[in-house]
Amino acid sequence: MATIGASVRNRKTILAVILIGLAMTLLQVSSVNNLLPIMSKSLEASTSSSQWVLSGYALATGILLVSSGRLGDLFGQGRLFVIGLTIFGLGSLGCGLAWNAGFLNLMRIVQGLGAGVYSPQIFGIIQRYFKGRDRARAFGYVGLVVAVSVATGPVMSGALVAWLGEGTGWRWSFLVNVPVAAAGVVASFAFLPMRRERRDGTLDIDPLGMSILVLAVVGLMLPFLTAFRWKWFLLPLAAGLGWAWVRWERHYGAAGRSPMVDLRLFRLRSFSYGICVTLFMFLGSSSVFALVALFLQKGLETSPLQVGLICLPSGIGSGIGALWAGRHTYEDGARIQARSLAACVIALLLSTLTAWGTTRGIPGALMAVPLAFVGLSFGLMGSANTTETLRDVPPEQGATAGGAYQTAQRVTTAIGNAVVTAVFFSIARGHSTQSLTTVFHAYAAANAVIIAVIAASFAVAFRYLANRNAQANREASAKPKKAAPREFPPRVRH
Repeated sequence: MATIGASVRNRKTILAVILIGLAMTLLQVSSVNNLLPIMSKSLEASTSSSQWVLSGYALATGILLVSSGRLGDLFGQGRLFVIGLTIFGLGSLGCGLAWNAGFLNLMRIVQGLGAGVYSPQIFGIIQRYFKGRDRARAFGYVGLVVAVSVATGPVMSGALVAWLGEGTGWRWSFLVNVPVAAAGVVASFAFLPMRRERRDGTLDIDPLGMSILVLAVVGLMLPFLTAFRWKWFLLPLAAGLGWAWVRWERHYGAAGRSPMVDLRLFRLRSFSYGICVTLFMFLGSSSVFALVALFLQKGLETSPLQVGLICLPSGIGSGIGALWAGRHTYEDGARIQARSLAACVIALLLSTLTAWGTTRGIPGALMAVPLAFVGLSFGLMGSANTTETLRDVPPEQGATAGGAYQTAQRVTTAIGNAVVTAVFFSIARGHSTQSLTTVFHAYAAANAVIIAVIAASFAVAFRYLANRNAQANREASAKPKKAAPREFPPRVRH
């Protein structure tokens, strides 16, 4: 699929359209996390059934990201974006009208499937229509939308509950997506040049490769999202399926076919290092604000709306960081990643210190200060990492690479949330009293896990930076010659 040229004005319009979908799904995730206790009470749902409101969505999204990215690269990212947005809107309508926990869980799965279809197309469309510094700026705006959506989701859901009451407010947190999704679909038909998208001549979708990968992702994510007997036996099964998938993809490509994922992507240093940094980063970062909410609500009896307001400066900081990184990451993306991760570790240590201060009488609202710096580092890191990871990926594989990138995020998010919350509750429940001091100890231990994995992410980013600097020094000392364009590595037959 060739890159289609577009004017600056058209590219800005295209970016605005796809960011509608991104904002919607992120608002949904952050708001639902805040509303789970209220929804459970309203529908008289058990703890296990309520958990599927989160787990079902995460699992449904995770299993489709790579497959739908591949389909977008073949049939057109705009088409898949519209299909996914429509499915998400219908799922949102069903969630808002749900009469029991079972139907709500089903509609959350529908929502997740829709998000899994259209999310990788966002990356593919940016890869296709934006180049160089413009692409870095586009990913900067992606980071801004991520920051604003994640920060405002809890505030929006808390405000709707406060305004409409617990029985109705949580429903409108879903129903507001319906007109937004409809507007996104109309805008997509109006502004995305879907008729000009060229299809791959072979239309080789590699159905067996897709099936194996879906089963592998299910086996990897399910033990961390649910609680059932023998669940941990799924992990070696997932590992075996992952090995089988890699072998099949190599065989498929060596036979002259078009595999689901061209494994040559991982021979691109920027892509492989970026994925590795992402794996460690999301093991920790995805749990930061959930952990803060647990501490504030259980230790200081803070309301959901107050939690959202305390976390709001983090979103503002993240947005500022993302925009700044979008302007500078093209030239210095590796250095920005390393420095932002180091800053994140320091900010998280300060958050632990501030939490300790609440046990000595300082207001819990002061948690907003270190969280603002955590958000700033997340914004810098997110924008820089996305740009650096995808910078050498061919446009015709943009959605597939974006799907792989997001899958890494989803899988490690599931694992990180499970581990961090398990550490928190194991310590909190291990004490006879649930005092503020006990809750702080649980928070400090869980936050230490987060700090450790983000420090590991920093180590990987620093190694990548060192390699980049060494390569630049070698090139500077060599005899000057005309720089050859970056090319996708040739296929190696196995």
